[in-house]
Amino acid sequence: MMLAQRLGGTNSVTAIDMNPFWLKAAAALVAEEGLANAIRFVRGDAEALPFPDAAFGAVFSVTVLEECDANRAIAEMVRIATPGARIGIIIRSLDLAQWWNLDLPEPIRLPPRSVAVKGVADASLYRGMRQAGLDGFVCFPSLLTLDRPHGPLWRPREDYALSLLTAEEFPIWHAARDRADEDGVLMTAWPCHCAVGTKPRA
Repeated sequence: MMLAQRLGGTNSVTAIDMNPFWLKAAAALVAEEGLANAIRFVRGDAEALPFPDAAFGAVFSVTVLEECDANRAIAEMVRIATPGARIGIIIRSLDLAQWWNLDLPEPIRLPPRSVAVKGVADASLYRGMRQAGLDGFVCFPSLLTLDRPHGPLWRPREDYALSLLTAEEFPIWHAARDRADEDGVLMTAWPCHCAVGTKPRA
């Protein structure tokens, strides 16, 4: 939706997901923003994209390659991109720890999320994109920072953190969270690996 807003209707956007529930929810959000004609929603599999070769002038994937065969998904993105098109990929990071501004003891340092057997969630993303034939790399590990505890992105991340705690750690977490909330500085930052590459023209 943010991409469609930024483009201002000058380029069409096609969005895919395997889950029809998420597609329906996304279409409803887009309609509320008056962008129903700017984004086309298609049910599809990242490992076998339902589009012909060289169909898109740009391809963008956000936190998908952790959950599938990353090499196949990258190859599919290259296949559907026109020569000279840029391909951008963002993944969660397993090799960089998530961060919470909570005063927690050292044993409660949360590990990052898991990854599928053939997925990618570390710096090997960059090598994988290069091996897929992409050129002109811009690689930029980044932090996704959230500071709205009542916003839509916060809840799943805190729920995941809570799922990793023991019964003894629960009250420690909640006490630290309450202190941070009272101070007015409750935030979390999740590292991501990000890269943009270009499909060669010939």
